[in-house]
Amino acid sequence: MGRSELTFISGGARSGKSAWAEHLVLTQAEHPVYLATASVTDAEMEARISKHREDRNSRFRLIEEQTDLIKALPKQGAVLLDCLTIWTANLLYQQHNSEHDVIDAVKALLDEARRRELMLTIVSNDVNESVLPRAEEVHRYVRVLEAAHWQLVKRADHVYQVQAGMPVCWKGSPL
Repeated sequence: MGRSELTFISGGARSGKSAWAEHLVLTQAEHPVYLATASVTDAEMEARISKHREDRNSRFRLIEEQTDLIKALPKQGAVLLDCLTIWTANLLYQQHNSEHDVIDAVKALLDEARRRELMLTIVSNDVNESVLPRAEEVHRYVRVLEAAHWQLVKRADHVYQVQAGMPVCWKGSPL
């Protein structure tokens, strides 16, 4: 069978984390799966998703799934999950899951990826690097996302933070 490897990549908005993650995953497999969690919500998002689809073209096998990521995982190979930030929001606000249920979903995804011996790379945004608005719902979302990040950091083989297109390895040997 294959080898299981979990890589977590975080960074701020437009930091270059997705581009770097794509480059990394393409070194792991010839046609890895790109598991996209975003959905079209407005004209800007439609344009961004369209551009991403064009950029990925034939290099990736695209799977778009907003909530049930375990169902969408392939049986083997390399997978790029982009992104945890949107998936977390989808679970909280589309499906109205509790904070606990979202963290359980993250744990279940990681367990299943290990069971299938996938090379899973997960991208997420650093959303707590500035002063948050007073809105309780913003604090709830950040609390859940940070709890998910803690799970990933604890269980990942490699952890990176990308700033201005430059990856910094915080855990594991640099890839």
